[in-house]
Amino acid sequence: MPASKVIEDAAQAIGAEYRGKKAGSAGDAGTFSFFPTKNLGAYGDGGMVVTNEDRIADKVRTLRFHGCREKYYHEEIGQNSRLDELQAAILRVKLKYLEEWNTSRREKAKIYDRLLKPLAAQGKITLPANDPEAKSIYHLYVLRSKHREKIAKALDEQGIASGVYYPLPLHLQKAFAYLNYQAGDLPLAEEACSQALAIPCYPELTTDQQEQIGQVISSVF
Repeated sequence: MPASKVIEDAAQAIGAEYRGKKAGSAGDAGTFSFFPTKNLGAYGDGGMVVTNEDRIADKVRTLRFHGCREKYYHEEIGQNSRLDELQAAILRVKLKYLEEWNTSRREKAKIYDRLLKPLAAQGKITLPANDPEAKSIYHLYVLRSKHREKIAKALDEQGIASGVYYPLPLHLQKAFAYLNYQAGDLPLAEEACSQALAIPCYPELTTDQQEQIGQVISSVF
């Protein structure tokens, strides 16, 4: 039986660390997304696979180019998954600013923690966990609350965007119906999907804007 491989899904975590180790470097291979909304986003779809193993790198290069090592000679069924050069050029420019932007996101998260701590202490909301051994890059700042719909409605009425990531857990998705999971089988995942709400968090967000967001959330209670 071949040895198992670990593929790390670091799609939203570029620049994050755990115990001093960068996200994407813990497994045999790591994957990153360059979708425009990510911390390092292109102007269209894109992504990257990273690995220290030549065999995996060769396999990925072949699969992304129609299963070819030599043009027009297909060794296996692959895809056209090459990152186009325009997207690569944009990402190379933005990459220089990634650490600065991620640092700014951490600062925004600290401000939210301060503003929303009273509500968390009252049990009205749950703030994102802070692990001292981890270095988050806050692609999203996600609250949890049983009053999610009320918070989202109050924010929307003030023209403030929020988002639910994700409304339905994987085991209840139609695509996995053949696995025969039922509601209640994975209660923690289901609870998280019913309570999670992401509020604005990006480098250009001002303290005044964050204070307004905090006030709107507080007004719900």
